Formats: sequence, structure tokens, C-alpha cells
Amino acid sequence: MKKLISSIVILLVVFALPLCAQEEQEPIREEVQVVNVEVPVRVFYKKQPVDNLTKENFKLYEGKKQQTITSFKIVRNKIKPGELSTAAVPGRYFVLVFRVTQYNEQFRDGIKYIFDNVLTENDRLMIFANNKSLLIDRIGDKANSLSRVNDLVQEQAHSSRAQLISYLQRLEQEVAKTKFKLALRGRQPNSRHIQDFLKKFLRAWKEYKKRQLMPNMDKFYYFAKHLEGIKLEKWVINFYQVELFPNIAMTGEMRRSINRIVGTLLAGTSEDIAHGRIIRNQLNEIDKEMSVAIDFPAEDISKLFYKVDAVFHSIFMRSMVGVVSQDVEYRRVATDLENCLRGITRATGGTLVASNNIKEAVDGIGAKENICYLLTYAPSKPKKIGKIKIKVSGGKKYKVRYDDNMRADYIKEYMGQKETKTQTSTIQITKLAYDNQKLHIGVDSFVISKTGKGPQGRVGIHITITNAQGTKIYDTGKPLTTKQNTIAVSIPFKLSRGKYDIVVDVKDFFTGKVAKKFIQTRVR
Repeated sequence: MKKLISSIVILLVVFALPLCAQEEQEPIREEVQVVNVEVPVRVFYKKQPVDNLTKENFKLYEGKKQQTITSFKIVRNKIKPGELSTAAVPGRYFVLVFRVTQYNEQFRDGIKYIFDNVLTENDRLMIFANNKSLLIDRIGDKANSLSRVNDLVQEQAHSSRAQLISYLQRLEQEVAKTKFKLALRGRQPNSRHIQDFLKKFLRAWKEYKKRQLMPNMDKFYYFAKHLEGIKLEKWVINFYQVELFPNIAMTGEMRRSINRIVGTLLAGTSEDIAHGRIIRNQLNEIDKEMSVAIDFPAEDISKLFYKVDAVFHSIFMRSMVGVVSQDVEYRRVATDLENCLRGITRATGGTLVASNNIKEAVDGIGAKENICYLLTYAPSKPKKIGKIKIKVSGGKKYKVRYDDNMRADYIKEYMGQKETKTQTSTIQITKLAYDNQKLHIGVDSFVISKTGKGPQGRVGIHITITNAQGTKIYDTGKPLTTKQNTIAVSIPFKLSRGKYDIVVDVKDFFTGKVAKKFIQTRVR
């Protein structure tokens, strides 16, 4: 039995961390003999939860056929226990997720405030801090538990900070080397030195992003599975320090030198112009990589947490780092992880707070009541799992959030998708052309996998168009779902006269593989 539990513990992971699953109960599976299906539903109006709806306000359909709601219940709770004594509060399950690179006295005081005003001695607590986890089965002695949590968060913040500093040092060294090489060339700069420098910088950024900032879909699925087995009131609080990364200072000497050299090249021979465009495109790619997160399927991930009845709150904090040198500075970067946390928080009815004051943020979260309507029905066709649709009447345009495929086993489905992946499946851009005021894009070699909606492929397409002056006139992306083995799209683009650089990035969400293609076009 101990070996079995250990195996389960190893498998359950989230945010690069293992999850312990002690006392986890196996969830009920609906077989042919399904009796009841319970659907948690949250209703919002102007981003605020709607209270006091009745059973008569709801209509529930499965497979387009209206079902009879056999049971109706409203669950109201708050994250702070209020005036209740510690002994009177039943045990709850808290998950505190820290994605941080800086730990200070304000942070320590904020964690203490949570222990003093939110957690009770009967609560269970799971801590994720960057690359480690801690399970406190019952808080009990608060002073001892608080000390263990602070030690873990501080250790992991310092470790993550050290990794970030190592990237900063690499960048500063490359800046110094490149400036020296440019100084040796004097009035005849070698564009190759700049291209090599920008290539190394982009490689370092992608390496850091892949290791530190990319959400892992497997871990989100396992985390949802773990929460599904916990039969307690569940709350998740994310503490996310907005990511900063060392970048070339826009007003620094190095950036001014690069801009000056690009200007000289673009005014030179055809060969010089080609090198100038390469450097400009490198700068644009760096800017896009750091300011635009790839279209991560946040909605698919968010749906996992509808059915586990856990509320996610997120506190986004600034990283207090200033200018490092005249040539290098920390700048905010966009991440898929940040986008995913926003999506899950919104989907589960939680609160997102942007503040470095943890006490005030927790007070704001604590004041908000979670209102969940539990609708129970017996499927009229138990053998056939159909899509669920819920309509809410009341004379207002409500936003209704629920799992529209409640009886599906997302974990089993996702694992089936993983089995369809092969190392030889590499997404490709087969066509990229602009003519007749239309941009034509063809994509193939992406994975088609079985889903609850049948065989599907999921592909993200991002388009960037830059004019001859280096100004981006279009920069956006969109995820596409298709049942076909190829994608062929023609997008109307009315471009005025001139030269344009068009870059298209695609990503296969099932395999994580990407492809890029670039063309130059002249509109006459």
C-alpha cells in the first residue's frame, strides 16, 4: 500500500512540482447505471456573482434535449472564516502557489497575515514554491507551519533569482564583447557582429522562457485530477511576480549604435540593405518574443477546473528591479503562464488583484463571496455522453460558467491525445504568399487527435507585418480548431504601396512544436 501511495504522489504534479495525494478518494465514475450528475454552475453579471437565483431560473440540456433538474442547491462561502472560532470552521483544503523571484520582509508579513486571518488549525495546506512543494496535512501549530512555509518560499525565490542573474551576466558580457568589436571597426561596422549578438540574446531568452515560464499542460491536468479527489472546500491562491528579464536598454549606447548602423546599411548597396533588414527583423523578433505570449489554450485548461469545484484567486505582484546599467535593463515580458492564470481565475469565479501589498490583496479576496449553484440531473440517455447547455433566465445578459462536457473524463482523453503524438510529426507552413490584397497561408503535418468533440487538430497562427520603415502595422494571433489534415486560409489585407516583411508563426498545441516562415513583398 505504501508503494502504491508513493507512485500516486510522484504522478500528481503542478507547476513543475509533485503533488501528494494522501487521503485522496477515487472519484465516482458514471457507467451505464448513472443515477445522478451534479453540475457546478457560476453566474455573473458585470463581472459580479449573481445571488438568489432559483431552480426555475435554470434550464439544463444534454444532447439538445432538456433534462429534469432533480436537485438544486446554492453553496455560498468565503475564503476568510470571519467571526467563527477556529474550532467551528470545518477542515478546508488550501493550495498556495508561489511563482516568485524576490522575497522580502513585506512578503514574509503577507504570508503571516494569511496564517493569522485566513487559515485555521483544521485546514490542510499544500504549498508550491517554484520548484518544490510542501504538504501540511493539518496546520495545527501555526507558528511551526508558518516557519516551514517561509523557509521554503525564501529558498526558492533566492534560487530563481540566482538563475535570472546568471542570464543578466551573460547578456552584459555579450554587450561588452560586441561594443569592443564595433569600436575596432570604427566607421566601417561589421553587421555580422550585431547579428551574432542578437542571435545569442534571442537564444538565451528562449532558453530561459522554456525552462521557467512555459506552462506544462500535463501538470495542469494532473493538478485538476488531484483536486477532483479532494472532498473538502477547496481554495487556490496564486502569488505571481510579473516577470522581468534583462534586455537591451532602449536608450542605451548599445541600442543607439545598432539603430545607427541599421540606418547606414539601409541607405547603402543592395547587399547592405539585405543585412540591415536582417538586423531589423531580429530586433522585431526579440520584441515580439518578449511582448507577445503564444496563444496558449487557456480555455481548454480552465475547463478542467469547472468540475473540481475549486476557486482560484491570483495576486499579481511587481518585481522591484530598476535599471542595471546604461546598456542593460530589466523589462516586463509577456508569458503564457500569466495568461493561463488569468483564464483559470476568471473561469472559476475567483478574483485577480494587482498589488504588492499581500494583506490588502487578501482582504479584497476575502470580502468576495463565492456563489455556486449545484444542479443535479439523471441523464435521459445514460449510455450516450452529450454536450451540456445551461440557460439562465432573469431578464439580464448573464455570463454563465460551467463544464459543458461534464461526464467526459478529461484526463483519459488527454492521455489518449498524448499517445497519438509522434516524434516525426512536425508542423509545417506549406504556403505563405500575398496577392490580390489577400494573405494566403497553408499549414499541415500537425496532429489530429481524438477529443470529446471528435477528431481535431489545434493550431495557433500568429502574423506580423512590418513596413519598410520598420513599423509594425499588424501583430496578432489566433488559435484554430480543425477536423481537416491541413489548414488553408486567405485573409484580406489591404496594404498601401511599399515594401513589407511578413512573418507567420504556427504552433501545434498537441505536440508543442512550432514553425516559422518569412517573406518580403512589394505592393505597387
